[in-house]
Amino acid sequence: MTMLGMCTLCGKPAAGSCPLCGKMVCTGCSNPMTNVCRICSYGRNERRLA
Repeated sequence: MTMLGMCTLCGKPAAGSCPLCGKMVCTGCSNPMTNVCRICSYGRNERRLA
């Protein structure tokens, strides 16, 4: 499915949405390993280290 819209983090064309927070994100703002946005990905890593 193709999503139309702009990345909420950088303003580039969005490629999909983050399954955790629902933000529309481009490929540059999503983590290809986890498929979540960089904000959610950073939060996950931070919690894992604590």
